[in-house]
Amino acid sequence: AYWQSSVADAIAGWVAFNGCREHGSHRVGNQQQVETYSGCRRNAEVILTRTEGGGHEWPDANYPLSAYPQEAPPANDVILDFLMAHPLLVEMAQPEPAEVRADE
Repeated sequence: AYWQSSVADAIAGWVAFNGCREHGSHRVGNQQQVETYSGCRRNAEVILTRTEGGGHEWPDANYPLSAYPQEAPPANDVILDFLMAHPLLVEMAQPEPAEVRADE
């Protein structure tokens, strides 16, 4: 089951599924590490943002009593930016021509 996978296993699964060939990482502030997997099929990308000591609450710098650092970007913004940068490509299916029967 997917939710029984570790974060590392889930990321590895998405990297393999998308055929990603490149890996990079950088820090955002003192406590966030961003792992990026690119060079994937169909222009896909896999990104993991990890906040050290962040806990399990939703990452938002304005959240009262949050362990997330003030410089951490809110998760809603990170997710929206990712989705806007990676629109789902839907190939339009062409309708099949209607068959005309001789008895019509």
